[in-house]
Amino acid sequence: MVTIAGQITCSVFLDGVVYLGVYGHALVLAYRPGGAFVFDKNPSLLAAFGHGQNRPMGIYSDGFRLYMVTRANYGELGGATTVIEPSDGRREVFHNVVPTQNPVSFLQHGELLAGTTEIYGDQGSCAAEAENAVIFVWSMAERIPVHSVVPWPAKSLRALAISPVGILIGFGPEKYFLFDMESGRCSRYDWVGMKPSSGIFLDENRFLAMVPEPGGNDAVRLLELPAHTICSLGESVPLRFFETLGPDTLLAAADGAGIVKVCIHDY
Repeated sequence: MVTIAGQITCSVFLDGVVYLGVYGHALVLAYRPGGAFVFDKNPSLLAAFGHGQNRPMGIYSDGFRLYMVTRANYGELGGATTVIEPSDGRREVFHNVVPTQNPVSFLQHGELLAGTTEIYGDQGSCAAEAENAVIFVWSMAERIPVHSVVPWPAKSLRALAISPVGILIGFGPEKYFLFDMESGRCSRYDWVGMKPSSGIFLDENRFLAMVPEPGGNDAVRLLELPAHTICSLGESVPLRFFETLGPDTLLAAADGAGIVKVCIHDY
């Protein structure tokens, strides 16, 4: 599907077209599922970024334009957020959006993008200049960062999910943060055991987490807010959550490439 030695790392639908972020060289391809697959035509190249960018970390839409977040080239620091016109591929690059840091994870809430960073080059390809990784929010409307916070000292931070009301959650050793995208407030809480490898909000108060266990299966844990109580729902094969299909039904990946429906009542 791609014309370089890379892979698709993110995607978004807009007006019946699937836009694909491709590593390396930070490419965007446009694929029309209703048409025949024709190499180099469908999907077709919409934009190649340049500007020292290489690895797409997320692509989103406000209903009109595309917004892609990328890491800098190997051996460089300073990821970017790029605004793309889907009609012709015109783009505006906001380079070094968090100075000398690279994005790790990005999620969307309305017209806000919330991200976490790491302070060294991609795959450890160059030394850090900043002291700590951060959580930050980038406004699609204003096209600037509007919040930034350090939840705890770390070289790298990863967010797992965002709630329907815009609360970002991420985990570190024996702790987790909750970050309110609208207000910029960040709170830290205790967590017991290993960090979850995947997780999803079932609603604004319930977060379902998959926690790796030594035997190969994952422990299924339910975090309930605002009481911050954690209960065990049993074990499962490792899952990676994607979407909620209903109040207690999820879409997930299992065994690497299998797509499955997960019913919470089964645990």
